[in-house]
Amino acid sequence: MSADTYRLSAPAAPGTVRIAREFLRAILAATHEPSLIDAARICVSDAVTSVLPHMSGTVTVDVAARPDRLIVDVGANGRRAHRDVSTAKTPDQRFGLLRKLSYRSGVTWTYDGSHRPVYKSVWFELRVPRAVAE
Repeated sequence: MSADTYRLSAPAAPGTVRIAREFLRAILAATHEPSLIDAARICVSDAVTSVLPHMSGTVTVDVAARPDRLIVDVGANGRRAHRDVSTAKTPDQRFGLLRKLSYRSGVTWTYDGSHRPVYKSVWFELRVPRAVAE
């Protein structure tokens, strides 16, 4: 099953949170049932707000829209090694709502050669309700 992919690149600035919400709303209005729009907007707001302090320059929102699910990754370009935090406890309590609303979610850190984190990426997956019930 192939996915339609979309990308938003925007400045790492507070206004980008609203731009990302509207970007996701437009994608969902065109590709999925409206029931995902509210959860997606809340989740992308949390994700963008979380990566902004870790970014300089550009925030990237990558979206893969499939008939049964939506996968969103917010962060920087580069390699990602996703770690599922759907059931793990994390000190960042901001992700409580994101985890509650999403089917799966995670935080990805990319490290440099000295094992220092160089950027943060937050991802989440939403499922179309009828796809979960099947």
